[in-house]
Amino acid sequence: LYNPLEGELIKTAVVREINGWDEEILARLAAKPDVGQGEQLVTLLERATVSIGHEKASPEVLDMLYSGDWDALLLGIRIASFGSEVVWQFPCQGCDGEMRTVSVDLATDINPRNLSQSDLGTFTHEGKRSAYVVGYPKGSSTRRVFRTKDLTPASVITATLFESIVSIDDQPVSDLGEIRSMPAVDRDAIFQKINQQMPSLRLDEVKKTCDDCGSGVRVPLSLAALFRGGAVAL
Repeated sequence: LYNPLEGELIKTAVVREINGWDEEILARLAAKPDVGQGEQLVTLLERATVSIGHEKASPEVLDMLYSGDWDALLLGIRIASFGSEVVWQFPCQGCDGEMRTVSVDLATDINPRNLSQSDLGTFTHEGKRSAYVVGYPKGSSTRRVFRTKDLTPASVITATLFESIVSIDDQPVSDLGEIRSMPAVDRDAIFQKINQQMPSLRLDEVKKTCDDCGSGVRVPLSLAALFRGGAVAL
């Protein structure tokens, strides 16, 4: 975790398990047709995060964290609430499509990409016609993405870039129109670079081995899927 106000890395945060009050509030949100999984995750994060370092958790404090920190906090809430084990059934190609089961330990099987003090700051990208100065998306970016209705891959890229790009040709970015007017090749390249370099859990890279045939299996984890099936209606 990184505190931009103090300019230091914070190694600890406190989260709590989900209780009945949380379940009822999340269930009411889930019943609303215009509320998606993202809004439920934001509510869950705000309710179950107790503190960041020595700071009491609040929407303002959470928004200052990197988006990867949000993922880590949600993972901690999941482990505190339902334990670290996830059991996944899949058709194994090495076993001629037979259904097999693997167990994932969320506390040990995930290999997150972390930031060091020297990694903090911005990077530059020379685009097709412009030069970009880019930072890593913060919690405010994740909040915007989660609360965007009718999400599409293009709208996710727009929201992420708007929160991440500091300047285009030395001019600060002030509205979404500037991001939408960028060449598609620049949008895609910067978005990919952000995903490759920013701190994250890398849930899509978790791999296990089939006990029967020994073949490697990629486990399709996601934050929403980690809570689904428990008492939370995500």
